[in-house]
Amino acid sequence: RLLAPGKRAMSLEVSYIAGVGTLIKPGDRVDVVVGITGAQFPVVTVDPATDVNVPVVGLNPTSVKAIIQNLEVVGALLPAPPAVEGQPYPSGPFSGGAPGTQLVLLAVTAQEAEVLRFGQSDGSITLILRSPEDKEAENEKTTGITLRQLVDGWAVIPPQIIEAVEPKK
Repeated sequence: RLLAPGKRAMSLEVSYIAGVGTLIKPGDRVDVVVGITGAQFPVVTVDPATDVNVPVVGLNPTSVKAIIQNLEVVGALLPAPPAVEGQPYPSGPFSGGAPGTQLVLLAVTAQEAEVLRFGQSDGSITLILRSPEDKEAENEKTTGITLRQLVDGWAVIPPQIIEAVEPKK
């Protein structure tokens, strides 16, 4: 009853940091940002002698991108509180997740589910809570961000190599 035709409910477990604390509630709208780094996203080049791809050492392979925007939240569950001896266990729907997490249920298409599942598998997902007045807003075009873009476009200062000479004894 909560889903429009063509939509499916998909759950994402997010930490309080990646899920805007516990502010996300049914009826809200969220954007999804994925961050992929490390072995899942290696930077490679072709070795001219062997014509084989080899990893490039010393480059930051992290990429961050808002991948899906304006998804409807159809449910949100917190983990059960810890049991307290001598008190009845609280009733209610709980997520079964770890403390500090929230289970957020999103209305998605099959394609959006695939994209989100990939982001869960090989990256980290962050949910961004939208204004309630953005329900009909068009998606914002984003570029995604890499370290190179932060340095070139946002004036982030990259670390510099400092040569230290050990004093003679």
